[in-house]
Amino acid sequence: MKKIGCPICKYYQFDGNCTAFPDGIPMMFLSGEKEHTERTKFQENDLVFEWISPEEDLKMVLPNLLCQTVYSSLILAVDKLKL
Repeated sequence: MKKIGCPICKYYQFDGNCTAFPDGIPMMFLSGEKEHTERTKFQENDLVFEWISPEEDLKMVLPNLLCQTVYSSLILAVDKLKL
């Protein structure tokens, strides 16, 4: 069963980076294979998964909820339609 992945974490950044893992998110967390609910030996800080709060700016929340590929495809489609 797939776990909660990075795109809905408050520390995930749309460019694929993460405050918890500035040198790169381990694939086990990025893919949702494993939940990042505890500090790991791969990180130099104590940040773990936290849900994006409802108060956060829509510009941050929406891209984080969509995977980068789907989001990019959506932008291209909208641009073609010139909406």
